[in-house]
Amino acid sequence: MEHQEVISLRLARDPLLHEEPMPYEALYFPYGFPLRVRTNSERILELAAESWGRFSACCMEEPLELHVGIAGEAVAFPGEPLVRSRRHLLTISSDSQHFGVCDFEAGFGCCWLTRRVLDDPSFLRYFFLESHGYSLVCERYLTGIHGACMAHNGHGVLLCGASEAGKSTLAYACAKRGWTFICDDGSFLVRAAADHTIAGNPYRIRLRPSATALFPEVGARHCGVSANGKRSMELDTEGFLRAPRSPVEYVIFLNRGRAGPATIRPFSKEEALRQMETVICYGRESTREQQRESLRRLLALDVLELSYGELDSAVDCLESLPRQGFHP
Repeated sequence: MEHQEVISLRLARDPLLHEEPMPYEALYFPYGFPLRVRTNSERILELAAESWGRFSACCMEEPLELHVGIAGEAVAFPGEPLVRSRRHLLTISSDSQHFGVCDFEAGFGCCWLTRRVLDDPSFLRYFFLESHGYSLVCERYLTGIHGACMAHNGHGVLLCGASEAGKSTLAYACAKRGWTFICDDGSFLVRAAADHTIAGNPYRIRLRPSATALFPEVGARHCGVSANGKRSMELDTEGFLRAPRSPVEYVIFLNRGRAGPATIRPFSKEEALRQMETVICYGRESTREQQRESLRRLLALDVLELSYGELDSAVDCLESLPRQGFHP
C-alpha cells in the first residue's frame, strides 16, 4: 500500500492523530538537562543526536518530553515560523502543517511537520527541534543571556552586547589563544547554581562571512550556513579547548570600534540588568521572576565595559583581569 494511502486510512480512524504511534525515542541532555524525544520518524532522532548527542547529564531530574510527528506531504516549503507565548504556553507555527506548542507546566512539547522539511535538516533543527527542546529546558532550569562565554585558566568571562557587538568574533579570537570555549552567542545561567555557572553549546560557533578577513582559516573550517536568516557560517570547534559549562567571575559588555589599546572600565549594573531582562519574554510568571532574580545575583559580580578596536589588544586586556583584578 502506498505511503499516502496509509496516512489517509489512519486519518479516517484518528483524524486528530491523537493516537499516532511514536515508536522511536531517545534521551538527550541539552545543556546537561534531560529531554526525552519521541517520534514516528527515525530521522528525527538522527537530527536530535546531531543537536544534543554530545551533551552529558548534569542532573537526573524527571525528563522533559518532546514529541515530533511527521505526517503528510506539503506542497510548499514552510516559511520562518511565528512564535507567540502566553502564560505557560508557547507556540511556534509556520503554517497549518508545520507547527508546535510547548506546555511549560506539563514539561511537554509537541510539533507536527511534514516529510518536506526532512529535506532541510538545518531548518528543521533550528526552527522546530531545537526551538522546542531549548525552550522547555530553559524555562525549567535556565536564564538565557545574549552573550558569549569563555574561560582562561579556570576564570570565566561572560561577553555581552547587542547583535554585531563582536561577541562571537572575540570569542573565536580567545579560543585561538588557548581559552576554553563554552559558547558564542547563547549563554544560559543555571538558576540553581550558586557559583554563577553558565551553560552553553561548546561544539559549534557562528561567525559572519566578514570574519574570513580576520581569520583566513575560517573558510576551511566552515561547515554550514545558519538557518535563521542571518548570513552566518557555522563552524565546528574541534581542535579548541572547550567545555559545556563554567562559573564566571566577570560580566563584560563590549564596545567595539575604539582606536588605540583596549581599555576596561565599570559598566552600569542598572543598564546591564535592563539589557539582559529583554531576553526574559516567555514562560510562567513565577519562572520569569526566578530568571530576573538570577540576573540580579549574577550582577553582584564586577560588571565592566571593554572598549577596543583590535582583537589581540582586547584578548590581552581580558587575560590581565584574573591576574590583576579590576581596580577602578
